[in-house]
Amino acid sequence: MDAFVDFAGRHAEAGDTEIIIHWPIPDAPEFAYDRAAFERSATEAPQQLTY
Repeated sequence: MDAFVDFAGRHAEAGDTEIIIHWPIPDAPEFAYDRAAFERSATEAPQQLTY
């Protein structure tokens, strides 16, 4: 989570107001991702960002 918050925070500092996260696709290695981590990124990370 810290890496994502850092990533999103740096983009916010640069003036970006949106970040798009690709929905995980379990059967596609290039898009595979831990769904729980994906959901935490979408729900918990915004609360940790400061503008």
